[in-house]
Amino acid sequence: QGLRTLFKTDGLGGVVQQITPMSDLSDFQWFWHSEQSHGVLLDDEANYQFDLSKELPIRIRFIDDPKHRKQILSFLVHHMVIDEWSLNTIMNDLRIAYKSRLENKESEWDEPAYSIVDYALFQKENNLSSTHRTYWKNQLEGAPYGLNVSDPNPIENGNLLSTEAKSISVIFGHEIYEKLLVLAKKHNGSVFTMLYAAIVLSLFKAGHKQDLVIGTSASGRMEEKYMNAVGYFTTMVAHRMPF
Repeated sequence: QGLRTLFKTDGLGGVVQQITPMSDLSDFQWFWHSEQSHGVLLDDEANYQFDLSKELPIRIRFIDDPKHRKQILSFLVHHMVIDEWSLNTIMNDLRIAYKSRLENKESEWDEPAYSIVDYALFQKENNLSSTHRTYWKNQLEGAPYGLNVSDPNPIENGNLLSTEAKSISVIFGHEIYEKLLVLAKKHNGSVFTMLYAAIVLSLFKAGHKQDLVIGTSASGRMEEKYMNAVGYFTTMVAHRMPF
């Protein structure tokens, strides 16, 4: 359903999900044969900007590659409706379907495919949303706001709500990574949790705050039977760190 979704405004400043029935898919342009793709490059598709109120959030296009005498399949999905886990699921499904088609067989699946809508209904029926809201309210209520860290280039006017951000990429060599892995295993953790803890401690020392909230992304898949559902399950988890 997520891949057949339009996002419409409700007239009250909100956005609602409108799922397109399978019978109406032909009303939308979402698939292009190679004959319709002359002059189109993968970069053109990668830079395409969706209008999610009018277009399905998926574009599938075959592109000819005469130099290597083959076709390239461009598979573009908007991040609004899919996470990385789901993309891997779809690629595996596509592999099975393609192999079956080559052998002139019907595709056979190991298990039924549940949807993100099924998962949402499951949460509603089990009152999980209310339970989670209460938990996070108790965890984060009264948490301090903001963090003053010495910066040679501070945000102008002290705008704490700015969306401007900076990033630094650090590439570990194989030898350093192996040492980090050994250290993490020694403490029954992962390289990610160890580096995450290092970031938290660094912010604590730089910001001189005894109570700190920091967040990271998580898969959001809590139930085993929905592990292979396609949708946007990724969520942000806020960790409150009292020192």
